[in-house]
Amino acid sequence: MLSNNPSKPSKPSNISLGNLFLSKEAEAQQFLALNSSSLAELLTFIDFAENLAIAFVEVNFPPDANALIEALQHHPQCQDIQFVVFDFSQQPELRFLRDELVQRLATMPRDENKKLMLVVRGLERAIGISGNDPPVLQDLNFIRDAYKTSVPHPMLFILPDYAVTRLAKFAPDFWAWRSGVFQFQTTPKTRDDALKFLEPKMVDRRYDKPVSPERIETLERLLMEYQPSGQAIASDDLGTCGDILHQLGVAYLSRNNPRKAGEYLFEALKLAEQQEDLLLQARVKSDLGEAYLRQKEYERAIAYVQQALKIQEQLSDPHGKAESLKIQGEAYGFLERYEEALVSYDQSIHLNPDNHDAWYFRGIMLCNLGHYEEAIASLDQSIHRNRYDPYAWHYRGIALYDLGRYEEAIASYEQSIHRNPGSYYTWIFRGDALCDLGRYEEAITSYDQSIHLNPDDRYTWSKRGNALLYLERYEEAIVSYQKSLEITRQIGDCRAEAVLLFILGVTSLVVDRKQEAIQLFQNARQLFQELGSEKDVKNCENAIASLEPSN
Repeated sequence: MLSNNPSKPSKPSNISLGNLFLSKEAEAQQFLALNSSSLAELLTFIDFAENLAIAFVEVNFPPDANALIEALQHHPQCQDIQFVVFDFSQQPELRFLRDELVQRLATMPRDENKKLMLVVRGLERAIGISGNDPPVLQDLNFIRDAYKTSVPHPMLFILPDYAVTRLAKFAPDFWAWRSGVFQFQTTPKTRDDALKFLEPKMVDRRYDKPVSPERIETLERLLMEYQPSGQAIASDDLGTCGDILHQLGVAYLSRNNPRKAGEYLFEALKLAEQQEDLLLQARVKSDLGEAYLRQKEYERAIAYVQQALKIQEQLSDPHGKAESLKIQGEAYGFLERYEEALVSYDQSIHLNPDNHDAWYFRGIMLCNLGHYEEAIASLDQSIHRNRYDPYAWHYRGIALYDLGRYEEAIASYEQSIHRNPGSYYTWIFRGDALCDLGRYEEAITSYDQSIHLNPDDRYTWSKRGNALLYLERYEEAIVSYQKSLEITRQIGDCRAEAVLLFILGVTSLVVDRKQEAIQLFQNARQLFQELGSEKDVKNCENAIASLEPSN
């Protein structure tokens, strides 16, 4: 009930607070009761373990790990044991576990009347959930023998199922030393709390907002609950497991790891088909389209999206259909099938006019087709829905530039830069527009900013040289062209190298370096001959002839 006196907020009752503590204690007791057999086996290991003895304790969720550690510390059978807990959950970059243990042991107070038992937890953060050969496991495997002398104490590694599986795979020598593996089940309460992380049916799947590593880790732990390593999924859990796999796939898409995403999405699709869950099938197939799009497999992306669209049409799912059409449009765009892409975006916008991404990509397709006025209108619609998107402002600038509206183009580029000052290519385009207005000093400043952000872009150096040339700052122009030439040679673009050699020849001639100019024209001619470009060869020969003394 709300207090009638706003100056005196209601005081929490002691009963509620007491119930909270009782609830936590009850949860711990439930966990221990559920795992009484595993706890008894673990206590036996602790009792007999001496020197370096290694046990792995599978506990999937931190609350249960907390309950287990507290139970061990206060158990009557462990009164002669000094448990020391080393938590590495805040060290995801940990590589040298032994060094860290030795360092911590050196400063740790010891009870000489008790046997020391090390409890290592949180190591799953360094082990990771994907990728081969995690550094911490490589080191663990490589220096296994050093543990005998430097860490001569029994050790409990408390890890979730997936981390134990990865340790066994990537540190097989260390794994071979295990004295026991003790598996603890998760309580229904802990599992229900974790299930709250699931988003119901993933209605709004956003790939551009990276999912946190912590959420991915929670989903992985949940997956181990419903699909333990090497075990079949219970029939009642197929739907939940499919949702978890789907959300893991979307999470990896959000972190731009489409291959890993695809692995989870294919598993989710199998379960969706097994369950005949059409809604999940459609969304997984749409997300597989996105995964293949990210891997530049555009035809496969279109194939999966079209499968999704058939189901979404059957289900009357306009939101899902709009998202699938947007992905299809992107794939058509990369295949340079711009008209088909435009149709896809138009259909997507018809179903969901508030999707700024669809308006944005539609604008790009219109630019590619040369429909610049329509492109600007489409990009304006995108900006109206998301004014903070720098890319829509950038492409709006391109469309305005191609219409010869340079001042407006510069204004759009500056809006883009304001939102994303680290975009080197927007600084380049701004410089180009300034050059076309004859504002060469400002253009050079823009190119310099681009070079500061990306010093290895040959085009920026070349454009900077052009601007300096217009200002008759020939020596500086030569330096810029030479830098562009250096990068071009590293890339191996022979035609661009020949063009730059010719430009350098012309510029050298302006500053009266006649012999240097001749050599540059000769080098350019040789490359043009190798490329079979007769017109360019003739231009080089004419330039050389005009400089060499006549017979």
